[in-house]
Amino acid sequence: MAKPLAVLIVEDAESDAQLLVRMLTKGGYTITFEQVETAAQMLLAIKKQTWDVVISDFKMPEFDGDAALKLLQETGLDIPFIVVSGAIGEETAVVMMKAGAHDYLIKGNLARLVPAVERELIQAEARRERLRAEEALRESEEKFKDMANLLPQIVYQADLKGNLTFVNQQAFESFGYSSEDFEKGINVMQTLLPEDRDKAHENMQKIIIGKKSEYPKYTALRKDGSTFPVSIYSSAILKENKAVGWRGIIIDITEQVQAEAELKKLSTAVQQSPASVVITDLNGNIEYVNPKFTELTGYSLEEVLGKNPRILQSGEMQKEEYRQLWESILACDVWRGQFHNKKKSGELYWEEASISPITNENGEITHFMAVKEDITERKQAEDSLRESEEKFKSYITKAPDGVFIANEKGKYIEVNKAACKITGYSEDELLNLTIPELTQEEYLEKAKNHFQTIGEVGFANSDLGFITKSGEKRFWSVDAVKLSETRFLGFINDITERKQDEEALKDSEERLKILFDSAPDAYYLNDLKGNFIDGNRAAEELTGFKRNELIGKSFAKLNLLDLKYIPKAIKALSKNIMGQNFGPEEFILNRKDNSQVHVEIRSIPIKIRDEAVVLGIARDITKRKQVEEAVYKANQQLETQLTEIKELQDALREQVIRDPLTGVFNRRYMNEVLKQEIARAMRKKQPLSIVMLDIDYLKKINDIHGHVSGGDKALQALADTIKQMCRAEDTVCRYGGDEFVVILYDTPAQVACERATQWKGAVAEIQIASGKQTFGISFSAGVAAFPAHGSTDEEILTCADQALYRAKELGRDRTVIYQQGSST
Repeated sequence: MAKPLAVLIVEDAESDAQLLVRMLTKGGYTITFEQVETAAQMLLAIKKQTWDVVISDFKMPEFDGDAALKLLQETGLDIPFIVVSGAIGEETAVVMMKAGAHDYLIKGNLARLVPAVERELIQAEARRERLRAEEALRESEEKFKDMANLLPQIVYQADLKGNLTFVNQQAFESFGYSSEDFEKGINVMQTLLPEDRDKAHENMQKIIIGKKSEYPKYTALRKDGSTFPVSIYSSAILKENKAVGWRGIIIDITEQVQAEAELKKLSTAVQQSPASVVITDLNGNIEYVNPKFTELTGYSLEEVLGKNPRILQSGEMQKEEYRQLWESILACDVWRGQFHNKKKSGELYWEEASISPITNENGEITHFMAVKEDITERKQAEDSLRESEEKFKSYITKAPDGVFIANEKGKYIEVNKAACKITGYSEDELLNLTIPELTQEEYLEKAKNHFQTIGEVGFANSDLGFITKSGEKRFWSVDAVKLSETRFLGFINDITERKQDEEALKDSEERLKILFDSAPDAYYLNDLKGNFIDGNRAAEELTGFKRNELIGKSFAKLNLLDLKYIPKAIKALSKNIMGQNFGPEEFILNRKDNSQVHVEIRSIPIKIRDEAVVLGIARDITKRKQVEEAVYKANQQLETQLTEIKELQDALREQVIRDPLTGVFNRRYMNEVLKQEIARAMRKKQPLSIVMLDIDYLKKINDIHGHVSGGDKALQALADTIKQMCRAEDTVCRYGGDEFVVILYDTPAQVACERATQWKGAVAEIQIASGKQTFGISFSAGVAAFPAHGSTDEEILTCADQALYRAKELGRDRTVIYQQGSST
């Protein structure tokens, strides 16, 4: 089938043009052609039609092949241009080919015309395909750059050496480089920390050969030296299946890293939290518990997964409370309250809980989280504190001194009978008054400072002026200690008589001051041998010697100083001779009438008419010495009072840790000591045993003899007997009710059992009087040891309790050592 071919023939000879058409027709083409002879004709033909090939004669009267070629090139069209001429030489043909002609033929030999046209048509099409591909590539590159500039991530391209050939706008903003920096050249390695460049280079080589990068995370380096974390995802740029570079996306993962760090911090905080953390699904089934939960309850995470927290319930909490809990958290509110729960071991404990819903981004509840704190010790402490407060209140009532409790505004809350007696008011009257209302007006500011000191340092002592109910002004010493932020405890002592004595002493000191102000100190002059040269009237009065009796004589000659003061006087004279001042120093002066006075003497070397003499100044300090003695005695009295207060504090401390009925240690103290003793036994690798015992048939004793005459006496007798038979290092505690626990350090279980048997023998001999009757007692005991029966205080106590229970099962009045698997 003939192929269409549009040919533009630039030829002035029509016959030659027809020859070309015939040759091409024979070659299998259907020819459309136009013959032109001038540049204008050629340009018009090019504009009105698309031509597949241009065949031009080289030499024509008005036009030639060189001009035709240039005209075609000026149009920008890629059309094969073949020169056909009968007169062109080889040299000219070469020039035409270099100028852009695609081939040349000799008119006398057109055998190559058809192959030449076919070849040039194929090459022209190939060139057009290549141009189309290049244009498509340029358009693709432009679209790529436009899209890259819209992305919030960093987009880049680099050659095989890592030199950046393209970056989007985000790259400039993230790295701080300018377009001028980019034009000067930036290598990918410049944008990474030095320690990341080796692994980046390794990854670059893997990408070039088609492997996957193994290190997507790096630390990027900005132009200003600051850094930020990134993830880099890259692929090779291929041309003709050969890598010529690589392109990729750099993602700033600062927020991700911060979020991961925050998540890790929160996760660590939950894991290490001192409070139990429980997370459940919407049905309340457990999905997570932290280690503190396991430590507190004894349940592992595996044991509670998928279970409801009701496994911890002790049965003491009312259904209404649980209903209110669920109503609160389902309404997206936080519920706060307390649980009395049960551990895996069966032990009860108290915890304070905060339960809150966890919602998703749509505000829908997905889970519930409980944060719970073990408050068992706090509860026990509160119970002990209440008991202690009751005892303390009893002490206040019976105390011989005035004792009161007031709030931060000074209003009386509690007062004892002694306080009522001191003030003259009844208890009801005092409870409606405040301390400022009873304070003398001139002491109100001091009282205010007294309260402030208590708030700041926890205690204060002040002497304050008060007014009794009868209107009498009295002075009280008030010692106060801070009980809480809103309460303090005060002790009142009436010091009115002491104050009056102090005022009298003060008046005496004032008179003495006036006397000293009106009469100057004793002044005298000595020569360098210590002889008096002169003295004033005060000196006469001080020594008892007249002026003429003093002159020419020394302290020693007049016997003014005892022998023990002579060395000090010689030292003073020696310093004066050396030009140095002496004193003030104290001496006892013997007056002429053999009386003595305390004096303070200083001496100063001076010159009178170029003669070196000594100016002495003597001051009578006898009164001051007397005052110092009085102050010393007052301090002694104060120290006595402080000792009494300390003894009171020690007594209060003893009451906190002692059982008031039996005098042995209470359960709270035992819990502390047992932990310490186990730690000591573990550290020294020594055994530790505990004996848990209680009186047999105590209820029957109470029923027959009463609690006070029967049960209480029995408990006291048992405690006294065991305490007397225990070593100093043993600890005897009342565990609760009729149960006692004895902690035996460095004692194996068998020895502990033998000792308990000895106690039983001693207890069996006890006869307790109850009215006109007497009765005896016995006890059952269980023994458990560390580490044989347990490694914690809870485990050992549980084993001892089980052994005690076994002793009762076997008929009471016996001692049983705990055995694994025994009946409980």
